[in-house]
Amino acid sequence: MIRWGREEVIQRLREEAQKQGWDEVINVRLETAMIRKSSNASNRKDKGAAMEYLIYGTGIRLSPINIQLSSA
Repeated sequence: MIRWGREEVIQRLREEAQKQGWDEVINVRLETAMIRKSSNASNRKDKGAAMEYLIYGTGIRLSPINIQLSSA
């Protein structure tokens, strides 16, 4: 489940970057956290939990490099 969630948020980041016109995303950070449904330790019947994913990065635009060779 954790692996699937990680792949999902990475794909969503790529899609969102493309929508906004970015060519690539660099310096990507991914954080995960386990969220418990109930913090009541005496309630053992409630074993529900969820994962929280936070992903962010820097969108960049690539431009062609114009190299001019000068004759010396």
